[in-house]
Order: sequence, then C-alpha cells, then structure tokens
Amino acid sequence: MSGGGSGKVKETEEEKALARVAGEKWNDYQDRFVPYENEFMSRMEVTDADRDQFKGGIIGQANKSFAESENALLDEQIGKGARPGSGRFQAALNRVMQKRGKSIGYRLTDADNMMDEKRASNLQSVVDLGRGKEMEAYRSMGDLATQAHRDAIADGEESRIRSEGNNQAFGNVIGGAARVWGNKDDDGD
Repeated sequence: MSGGGSGKVKETEEEKALARVAGEKWNDYQDRFVPYENEFMSRMEVTDADRDQFKGGIIGQANKSFAESENALLDEQIGKGARPGSGRFQAALNRVMQKRGKSIGYRLTDADNMMDEKRASNLQSVVDLGRGKEMEAYRSMGDLATQAHRDAIADGEESRIRSEGNNQAFGNVIGGAARVWGNKDDDGD
C-alpha cells in the first residue's frame, strides 16, 4: 500500500505575497471606489418622486396648451353668437375636454414607458460603470422632458385647429343656407 502524506499543498511565499497584494487592492477599491459607485447608483435610480415630477410637468403643459385652445374656442363661439349654455357651445367644449383627457392619458402612459426605459438604461449604466459608458444615462432625462413638452403643445394646437375648422365649416353651411334662403325671398317679390 502506498502511504503518502496528508495531501495538503502548502502555499509558497510567492502565493502568499500575491494574496496579500490582492487583499490590499480589494481594500483600496472598497475604500476609494465603492462610495462613488454607491453614489452613482443612487443617482441612477428612478424614484416615485422623479415619476411624479415628470408626470406633473406633462399634465401642466397639456393643461396650459388645452386652456389656450378652450379660450380660443370660447371666444369664437361667443363671437358667433352662441350662448354658453347652448348645446352647440357645450358640445364643442366637451370635444376639447375629451381631447385633453385623452392627450393627458396618452402622455402619462408614454411617460411611464419612458421612465421604465430610463430605469433600464440607468441600470445598464451601472453595469457599464467600469467601461466609461455611464454618461449616456445622463443625456436621456432632458430628452424625455423636451419630447413630452412638445407633444403636449402639439396636441393642444391640433385640437384648436380642428375646432376652428369644424366651426368654419358650420359657418359656411349656415352662410350658404342663408344665401339660398335670401335668394328665395328675392324670387318671390
């Protein structure tokens, strides 16, 4: 039978020195870099407060844009002699209000999706921290806010233009009917 030793291999002095250097590097990394990584990760997190602030800006811009559209509609309807309590007046106002609600709903859904994409992008930036790609995450937040602002303005303008177009068409029909009616009176005299 063979009888060997314990089967344990002793570390060499070189291996002990390498282990000591690796430990020192790890401790240095923990002391110097981990606090910055933690700070970076905390800044990359999309919080509920971030979402609320972003959504509040979207709602505010949509309300502002549609308020301008509603005011133009009110002025136009009153200028045409419509009474604020009339069915035509209320129907026109209801159309604008429904468009506002839809616009806000769509924009908030878009905002949720964008914030989720932003969160995923931020997590990727944390993963890429050591690769020098983390600046890409900072760039996109301003882009999201700018796009939401533009969309809200466009929706309000589109609503105003459609309302004016519908009212102009209605006025043309009334004008044509009055002209026909006026011609019938002239023929009868």
